[in-house]
Amino acid sequence: MNTGATSNKKYIIAIAVIAIISILVFLFFQGFNGCIIQNELPKCIIFWNENQRVLKDMFVESMQLHMPKMEVVPFEFKTKVSSSNFGTLEFKELMKEKIHTIQDYILEHDGETVLVSDIDILVYKPFTELMCLNEVDIVFQKEERSHGINTGFYLMKCSTRTYDFWKQVEIKMKLTDREKFINEQRVVNTIIDSSGLKWSVFPDTIWAFSNKPMPDNIYLHHANVTRADETKSSLEKKIDQILNIMSKTGYPYIERFRRILTIPRLPTSD
Repeated sequence: MNTGATSNKKYIIAIAVIAIISILVFLFFQGFNGCIIQNELPKCIIFWNENQRVLKDMFVESMQLHMPKMEVVPFEFKTKVSSSNFGTLEFKELMKEKIHTIQDYILEHDGETVLVSDIDILVYKPFTELMCLNEVDIVFQKEERSHGINTGFYLMKCSTRTYDFWKQVEIKMKLTDREKFINEQRVVNTIIDSSGLKWSVFPDTIWAFSNKPMPDNIYLHHANVTRADETKSSLEKKIDQILNIMSKTGYPYIERFRRILTIPRLPTSD
């Protein structure tokens, strides 16, 4: 019997086992989506005003239900407006303040990752595994299947690169005629490819209403495409859409959120 060959074979098997275990440990700590699993989730920053309080309450409640370990940091708009309707000049002023505040946040939290979210979003289930950047600067929600970025939900690394990007967005918005409506999303879609940023998009299950059709098993629903008309405000349309999608999907907390979204009386100017 060749004891030397047998010993070599056992040695090779032992090395192979160790290599396999090492790979499995590596995958565990990296996460199977290629993300490093961190001890702490990034903070989530949101923007709101009194006109939108019910949406803020809804978003925060759904985050507490499904993402309880993620801290939500609310920024109340300092700009006073009578209406928060999308497409209005007052809405444009709110977006200018938002972009400026984001730049300040980046400077104060250099090196950190942050989630920036609109409040017209209802969370359906935990999205922890998606909270990584995979070596890009920023990850956006999709506006539609084939094209377009939605700036209502994005994960970002606070850095000089992202600061410079949002500074470009702010400058473009300020250069627009004051009486002409423009929002940060339109600017982002215009300049993103020439910005030098490394960027990507979330899967369709980080879902915006504009990104039709609705996929199965969504992580969240962003109630966009709700421009006000002569019959309803943007807020009323958002609430209608949120309640409708909850009903269609069989959302288990629908009555809980129906109570949150009840508005006894909307401001007549909104």
